[in-house]
Amino acid sequence: SKQRQGPRCSRHASVQPPEPARGKCPSAGFCFEGPPPVNMLNLEYRKVEALIPYARNAKQHSDAQVAQIASADLVLYVKGYQPAVDEAVAQQAADHSLDVSAGLPLLPAGQSGDSTGSPGATDPHVWLDPMNMAAIGTAVTERLSAANAAAAGQYQTNNASLASDMSRLDKAFADGLASCRSRIMVVSHEAFAYLGAAFGLTQVGISGLSPDAEPSPARMRDVADLVTREGITTIYYETLVDPKVAQTLADEAGVASAVLDPIEGLIAGSSDSYPTIMEKNLATLRAGQGCE
Repeated sequence: SKQRQGPRCSRHASVQPPEPARGKCPSAGFCFEGPPPVNMLNLEYRKVEALIPYARNAKQHSDAQVAQIASADLVLYVKGYQPAVDEAVAQQAADHSLDVSAGLPLLPAGQSGDSTGSPGATDPHVWLDPMNMAAIGTAVTERLSAANAAAAGQYQTNNASLASDMSRLDKAFADGLASCRSRIMVVSHEAFAYLGAAFGLTQVGISGLSPDAEPSPARMRDVADLVTREGITTIYYETLVDPKVAQTLADEAGVASAVLDPIEGLIAGSSDSYPTIMEKNLATLRAGQGCE
């Protein structure tokens, strides 16, 4: 992601045909942190600039990227996902920011394993439930419509399309995961609680909420024992994070490993979108969980 150059975009810019990100960040306009709800809405107001470098984990930001927050027209972020962004928003963007997780039913952080979340901390991975994405779309639409009333109709039309897409995706997951041999999904880190809660699966994380945390030997033994005891056949690892720990555990347990994407960033050059990644996740889960 390049630091934005030039003047700020007008707060009343007209709606232009959407230009989805194709492996690089479009230039200038909004900053967002976490999954790209503005791109999902196909709302050009005017451009979106991601704080997430597409080939890196989204929890990693440079000082220059955080500094973009002050000059953005609107900052969309998930509170609790990146402390440095939370602090920058509080200091520099209190009057032009939106916590897209506000108003959603939040799950507690650190439910298993070596997780050591602070008391009252919540899991920020809200976007892995499609209906949460629909709610995020509505919240973003309301904020954009208030800022740019001339384009409100277009925002609302696009949001209705998003809501329909998320409803179809939600049904596909509900139907596809209705009858599975195993309801336990063993994952490299605890990013999938919302997905599990929505569709009746229980996540067991090798690591906690941080994908970079090194699990303790005791945690590795506990998960290995669970894999054997519960007849788990697949351990899931993710994009953008070294899969060594998950793959080593899978090899030692004699089970398969597969990619389950937490959508914390995109691989450089990827043409994927939220729906296409989630559809791949569903296919992976159906195979790994032994679903009919």
